[in-house]
Amino acid sequence: MMQFTRALLGLMLFTSLNILTNTALAGPNPLIRVCVTNGGQFEVQPDNQDEIALCRWGNAVIDSQTLLSNLNEVQSEAAAVLLNDVTSPDCAALGAVNWTIGNTTRSTETICTFNDSSRLSLALAMSEPSSSSRVLLKDILSRRP
Repeated sequence: MMQFTRALLGLMLFTSLNILTNTALAGPNPLIRVCVTNGGQFEVQPDNQDEIALCRWGNAVIDSQTLLSNLNEVQSEAAAVLLNDVTSPDCAALGAVNWTIGNTTRSTETICTFNDSSRLSLALAMSEPSSSSRVLLKDILSRRP
């Protein structure tokens, strides 16, 4: 019984330290913080020799830099698509190129990459202006500090 108690306490300590570490990393990193504080799930996707910070709400994806830039009143091309209620069946019609992301737990997704390097999911670009994900993101992008 004593070994079980020690193992359980060790697991609890490990879990607590892991949670504290993730919270601490989000604190000083504005790309993570802006995503998480707005209810999104932060993720990083590889792109050539770089990694791109994305924020996800279900199938709605936007790059974290767009969120951060908009808070500082610098509007990206991806934000303009959302804020101006532009919809499109493909990235090319928006003046963007396709970027495919995926991982082992989800099927691949198409992300539109604009000339200013801002990004949003094709699923979001195709959605109606009144869709819940668009309304949520328009609200987030419209906020000012």
